[in-house]
Amino acid sequence: MAEDNAKDEGAVEKKPQAPEKKNSNMGIIIGLVVVILLLGGGGFYFFTTMNAADALPEDEEEPEITETNIYFSGFETNIVNLAESEESDYLYLKYGFDVELIKESVGSEISVRLPRLTSLIAGVMSNREWLEIATAQGRDRLARELMSELNDALVTPEEEESEEGPVDKIIGLYFTTFVAQ
Repeated sequence: MAEDNAKDEGAVEKKPQAPEKKNSNMGIIIGLVVVILLLGGGGFYFFTTMNAADALPEDEEEPEITETNIYFSGFETNIVNLAESEESDYLYLKYGFDVELIKESVGSEISVRLPRLTSLIAGVMSNREWLEIATAQGRDRLARELMSELNDALVTPEEEESEEGPVDKIIGLYFTTFVAQ
């Protein structure tokens, strides 16, 4: 028994503990949601006020649009057979381009003649060997030739008979796709 008393004296009495409160993260989550909403609202406010500053004032009129940099992009991307060459293994050329016009009315003229112009362009492109057009200088030369062909095809009889002669209606040709296989 003495041993039992010694064990009892050395042992600390354990009191029954209340169940631990579960540490709730709900406060942190609510705080994060509030911060996110505030940041989103501040970003929206900043974005709308910056765009409003870029807008024209009500008393100012919009600037007048001039007829410069008028582009026509109605030509579809096409594939042609390249002229055969012993020096190159490329057989096909996929090309696409946009043209810069001297005035907006030329776009409707091109639209009316689009099938004929597309065929003309395919004929010019398919007579080229890859090595002729593989370099930047070759593509520039090809673009100038295509512009010349297109301008010649767009000349009307009235323009041929006028004193001034025909005026180039296409002033730029820019390749958007140029891939050989």
